[in-house]
Amino acid sequence: MRVENDYAKNIVNGVGAVLKKLRKDRALSLEDAARLMDVSKLTLSKIERGDTNPTIGVLAKIAKGFEVPLMTLFLHDNRIHISRAGQTLKINDTQQAWSIEPIFEDSNNATQLYRIYIAANSVYEAAKHQSNTTEIITVMRGTLKMIVDGQPYLLQDFDSFSFRSDQKHSYRNDSDEVVVLHALIRYGV
Repeated sequence: MRVENDYAKNIVNGVGAVLKKLRKDRALSLEDAARLMDVSKLTLSKIERGDTNPTIGVLAKIAKGFEVPLMTLFLHDNRIHISRAGQTLKINDTQQAWSIEPIFEDSNNATQLYRIYIAANSVYEAAKHQSNTTEIITVMRGTLKMIVDGQPYLLQDFDSFSFRSDQKHSYRNDSDEVVVLHALIRYGV
């Protein structure tokens, strides 16, 4: 497991505790949950124990399997927070083409904000979100090609884009620089 600081380690442990609670609340064994989410039993067990920092893809499968927003898997509290780039939990995909930093969420978990980094010359094929989910992205640095339901859209610094994310979509960075964006996800809109 690669966790860079105590704050991140606490989040990883929290994800494990939330996963275990969601699984137990639904009376699922690790094997049943693994089958439901298409994630190995070993991986789920490691996440529950806080022994691994799961990838975005694994977290997305878990959230989809439990039919909850992704941020449900993270610890919650009502204190004031400042999110500083690079100083919070960073979750990577397996190819290292994409990483996210959870920034904020609202109290009912219907709206979530992420800082996203897309590696140079890479594509991230996102899983479809739950039905009636809207995603709003703003490119903070770089040039991004969004592809939604097969249709490409070119976005540059500070351009914003809104779409229904319960359809096939991907993020493409054709440049030699990392693209940084903010993504606001609203569930049930």
